[in-house]
Amino acid sequence: MAKPNVTFYDETSERMLLGCMLNDNKCICDVMSKLESPMLYYPQHRIIYECIINLYRSGTNADIVSVTSDLMNKGLIEKAGGAAFVASLTDEVFTSANSDFFLNNVITKAQCRSLRATLSSGLEKIGHEDNNEIIKSIENNVFRISAATTSTKIWTSEELATEFNEYLHYTEETWGEDKGIRVGFPTLDRMTGGFQDEDVIIIGARPSIGKTAIAITMMQNLMQQDIPFGFISAEMGQDQIMTRMISQRTRLDMGKIRSGQYTIEMKQKLFEATSYYASCKFYIDDTPNISLTKLISSARHMKLHYGVRIIFIDYIGLISVEGNAPIWEKVGDISKTLKSLARELKIPIVALSQLGRDAEGNSPSISNIRGSGSVEQDADLVILLNGERDLSCYQNTNPFLERDLTLAKHRNGPCGKNYLDFEKQFTIFTEAKDQEERAEQELLSQMNKKEKDEYFANKNQEAS
Repeated sequence: MAKPNVTFYDETSERMLLGCMLNDNKCICDVMSKLESPMLYYPQHRIIYECIINLYRSGTNADIVSVTSDLMNKGLIEKAGGAAFVASLTDEVFTSANSDFFLNNVITKAQCRSLRATLSSGLEKIGHEDNNEIIKSIENNVFRISAATTSTKIWTSEELATEFNEYLHYTEETWGEDKGIRVGFPTLDRMTGGFQDEDVIIIGARPSIGKTAIAITMMQNLMQQDIPFGFISAEMGQDQIMTRMISQRTRLDMGKIRSGQYTIEMKQKLFEATSYYASCKFYIDDTPNISLTKLISSARHMKLHYGVRIIFIDYIGLISVEGNAPIWEKVGDISKTLKSLARELKIPIVALSQLGRDAEGNSPSISNIRGSGSVEQDADLVILLNGERDLSCYQNTNPFLERDLTLAKHRNGPCGKNYLDFEKQFTIFTEAKDQEERAEQELLSQMNKKEKDEYFANKNQEAS
């Protein structure tokens, strides 16, 4: 058998790690939480490692004497390299302080071997199996390797208290600064403090209400702040997305942009818009009916290579999930994955969702979202967009449509309503100029006469 490449195993680190464990049992717990026996390359090391773990779990001190004795009793001492080899493991180890260094080396080499095996298997299948299936299999295995080699952090009460004190200091030092990403709707931004890192934000609406348009409007506002973002669109191609964005910026009808019959003035506006967007930091993946695995890969790529600070997904219902599970179960898998992804990438993820037909003609609620139980559980914010559908908007003489944006769930703050105007010709949203008046009318409509009298009395007192 050919000797494997030296880059794929580290005999010294494996031996030194075992020596650290035998010298100081205090490090065993941390090692076993991160390292599984198959991750050790040498068979004799795996046998000794398993013996140490079993003794530790039984409450027996794992040292040279106890390990040697246990291996002899089980008839494994020769397979473990012999008694002399076991005794030699502590010869070069004087402290367990470097155990983390050796452990990381062992894990890294195990990861390299797993990746090599995964890629080799994929290469063997080329020409014999469907390429998409090969790619999907490789991606799944890579993600499993990543998960298997990601350690779990258990916080002690002392560590938690220290970290929180540092957090308090940070909040005091940065008081008044925006800690979340502001999306350009003042009332919503005030209620949320901006979209926060690791949050999942669901925006739900019925068809033709404007869920994609409001996402693109938010993106326009991010560009003005020079905030890099990603957009994963399973519904529209990049040309459709750019047409909408350019229509919003230039205030040119999308139909006129598509026609190709431009005046000199229109061409100048279009040129200025494309020049502006060329200097912005946004990245689009327009894979139709994107798989959940591909979405994860794309989001990671955007964060790693482009440093995006927020990702939009249009929309949940078009993400494909393997298997024949019912729709509510698939939506549950998607929502849980998005939450894990947001935490991993440490950015907000905004996912659009189409509401069910049961919301037609009614004020929408979270229950109208497909798989609403999982979505409500996993989402940090749920935003519902409501208003009358206008399927013939370009023939309607009224250039604006009223929309209600309801913050129906806010894990860490208040809920409430934001009133918007939808400029349908250019598919752009703005906060209603009479936002405060409409909010007041909404509040008054829910009050009885006594509450109204108290409200106006307090208002008059504040004014005076």
